[in-house]
Amino acid sequence: MLRAVRAVNGSHVDATVQEHVPPASPEFAWPIAAAGLLALLSAYRLAARSLGGGDEIPSVVFASSPLPTLVHTLTATGEANMAVYYLLLRVWLSAGQDESWIRLLSLLIGVATVLPIYLISRRIGGHVAGSLAAFVFALSSFVIRYNQEARGYSLAMLVAAILTWLLVRAIDRPTIARWAAYGLLAALGFYVHFFFVFVVAAHVLFVAASRSWPRGRALVAAGFPILLASIPIATVVVLQTGSHIAWIPSITLPSVATILSGVVGGQLLLVVMIELTGLALLIHGRQRLIWLVVAWLVVPPAAVVLISVWKPLLIDRFLAVSVPAVAVLAGVALAGIRPRGARNAGVVGLGLLLLISVPQAYQRPESENWRSAAQWIAATSGPGDRIAFQGLGCSTPSTSTCRGERAIQYYFGRLGLLALPGRVDKAEAVGDARGPVWLVMTGVDRAHAAVSGEPFKQRYVLAEERNFGGGVRIALFRPRGGGGSGRRYLY
Repeated sequence: MLRAVRAVNGSHVDATVQEHVPPASPEFAWPIAAAGLLALLSAYRLAARSLGGGDEIPSVVFASSPLPTLVHTLTATGEANMAVYYLLLRVWLSAGQDESWIRLLSLLIGVATVLPIYLISRRIGGHVAGSLAAFVFALSSFVIRYNQEARGYSLAMLVAAILTWLLVRAIDRPTIARWAAYGLLAALGFYVHFFFVFVVAAHVLFVAASRSWPRGRALVAAGFPILLASIPIATVVVLQTGSHIAWIPSITLPSVATILSGVVGGQLLLVVMIELTGLALLIHGRQRLIWLVVAWLVVPPAAVVLISVWKPLLIDRFLAVSVPAVAVLAGVALAGIRPRGARNAGVVGLGLLLLISVPQAYQRPESENWRSAAQWIAATSGPGDRIAFQGLGCSTPSTSTCRGERAIQYYFGRLGLLALPGRVDKAEAVGDARGPVWLVMTGVDRAHAAVSGEPFKQRYVLAEERNFGGGVRIALFRPRGGGGSGRRYLY
């Protein structure tokens, strides 16, 4: 049948989009198939990696803490970013604690994002555009990767897509209820990820340029929740002004290109996606909604790049809020190609490029195997053992900041063990240690990883050292002449 899509806002009527939908196939069959494909790709080796010590384990620790502690963490320590994800994860963890279950929450959220992507694309370019956009999203290596992370990036993609769809609905038929729904979700989005500020900014620019402002009570219904939710974020920004996030490097033109390539799946795909964006504008440029998607795609990364000149913030996963826009523009552009043979060739070509990029989602050289590390310590340590930590966040003996200690402690808990071997600082190890000493090193050079002090070197030998990936190494030192063979102290 012929489907006619019309949008009326006052006297403005968007161009009619006609799309042939085969009467024998249900309208949502293709997006459902795309969602199933994404679920399969995201479920592959879901539990193969241990939880990461930098992001995933802190997420689980935050979410598992008593509610007053969690609230304090979110309000007093600057962790309000991803607060919504932590609260969802808290509920989710009540049903299980293994890696596959923990990450399944992100997977299901990511799969659900297919629906709003389909609806936005269908609204602009018809059923075929929606179906193609759904498959582009399903084959994105970036999407698959963060569907396998116990973090809030898949949630950021879902909420950004739903928020944009709500804006489309509110513009098509303005009502107080629709604008209120938009305002409430936008306010919530700020606590899904702080970069939602840039998504809302893109929406505001579009609404202003297209003269689609809500009026009267509708404006209040949309604006008041956004204004109220932005006040705490503004406070955090003011308090952190001038501070530098040490692990985010300063930007250069090559680094910007590398990060953008990582978001779409590679340099060639970046070029192709830029070309498809131009094609989408060429084909659908008279439809104002295409400019909404372009603003959604461009404004967040452009804003982050500009801010990063002053304070580096540009990391590929922080741009997750714009990833659904890439799929929408690709689907709309491909669906508009004529004749059909050329369109099919374009679909096959892009599909092959995306398939080639999929393995990138599973290649993580930085992966830290804290699960195996904890199992080795638990199986080998005895009552008199001591343990020391060096590296990321371990400048002070604080369990809240030391990455290695937090990770080992978490997996000890998973193994049913109540406590680590006795915590010892390097200086204390020289005078106090009598039994074996474990040294957990995270992201430090071998030359700086020694338990310092000549007395220690004279009394201990390096019995064994193992590498657990991602810069994680663990060394076991045994007393000289205290049983067990060992190599000489090599540091």
